[in-house]
Amino acid sequence: MAARTFSIRGEEIEVAARRDGDHLTIGVAEGEPYVWHVRRVGAAEFVAREAEDEQRTHTVHAVRDQTTWWVHLDGRTYRFQAVLDRGGSGAAPGGLTAPIPATVVEVLVADGDEVDADQVLLVLSAMKMQLEVRAPHAGTVADLLLAAGDPVDGGQQLLTIVATEAD
Repeated sequence: MAARTFSIRGEEIEVAARRDGDHLTIGVAEGEPYVWHVRRVGAAEFVAREAEDEQRTHTVHAVRDQTTWWVHLDGRTYRFQAVLDRGGSGAAPGGLTAPIPATVVEVLVADGDEVDADQVLLVLSAMKMQLEVRAPHAGTVADLLLAAGDPVDGGQQLLTIVATEAD
């Protein structure tokens, strides 16, 4: 799962998430991951049901502004402030970062896909320009959590390309 660090009430926590169709797996720090069935019902509104609790559903409102997420769940609002490492120097090995704040227009690959060097992986839109994110080398796509329409921050890791081992 791809992990991202957030600051909540001054404390930094690591949150890992993986999306697979309508399933969203979320892990916080070293705890057991939670598996949710998620369905979008509006621009910022989702219906979520814990995988282990088939009877209870939750209406979740999630809004993002640059590097801050506000999540309203069960009558409480949570504020998650992303902790960014600007400039991409802290990206994971093989990690590709957004050069500037943008919106994902198209995702052309999925986790586990084998890609060739220079293959277009994502298309971003920023300042009325289309930016193609290309694979720097052949390998396997990992840590992809983005979908078309998602905003990304400058310096945010988009995905990882795990290099193909030499024969």
